[in-house]
Amino acid sequence: MTNLFEGLYHTVQGIFQSIFAVFQSFFNVVYAFVHGVVSLVWNVLESIAEFVGASVHFVISNILIIGLIALGVVLYNDRNKRGTLGNDLKKKAQ
Repeated sequence: MTNLFEGLYHTVQGIFQSIFAVFQSFFNVVYAFVHGVVSLVWNVLESIAEFVGASVHFVISNILIIGLIALGVVLYNDRNKRGTLGNDLKKKAQ
């Protein structure tokens, strides 16, 4: 009878280990993909920074500033068009 309980215990334990192994492999694939994308972006930024003669953080800050300026221009142009979110916000502010 003890062997039966031990066998059932090991069977249930094996099932849980298999399920956890599937989750672990899924998260490992996700981690590898994210790590690869981040490494690719960082290496491209390093190459640009080396070409320009600046640091990576300087290049990132310039990209962010240019992006914010572009967002401001898009939102400003959007305020003057009818039926857009920017125009609706402009009317609510008045």
